[in-house]
Amino acid sequence: MVVLLSDGEILKYNQEFLLTLSSSLKKKPLYIRYDPDPIPGLCGMFPLYLSKHAVSNTRWRVLPAQSFNITRFEQEDKPINVNTDVILNHCATNINMGVNVSCWAMGFYGKVCAPLMKTCLDVYGKETPSNIWQIYTPVAS
Repeated sequence: MVVLLSDGEILKYNQEFLLTLSSSLKKKPLYIRYDPDPIPGLCGMFPLYLSKHAVSNTRWRVLPAQSFNITRFEQEDKPINVNTDVILNHCATNINMGVNVSCWAMGFYGKVCAPLMKTCLDVYGKETPSNIWQIYTPVAS
């Protein structure tokens, strides 16, 4: 199974797309935005915030997670399969999105894990688990 965009097009590795909330698609879409030098007081304690404007800071791309038997260049322009390890990369800054498991904040529904905009690499130059994501489809019951 491959990942589809909202217009029915197949999403491929290294293809730019707008990351948005699915609940806002019926109204005016809200895009996930990252500014490397934010205006103080605009985005609060998290580096990501929602924007109604589709600008360059709302563009993302999916990169394949590096493995020992295949390179990123061999995966370029191939469709993204669900349930595989991927890297979410910000197009304007070339920084990866991750999760900071050591930073928790109190949200409306309890503790919330903070997003992290940092390319975390190990000693071999591979992304650490805090930068690896999986796109999945829920199993219908």
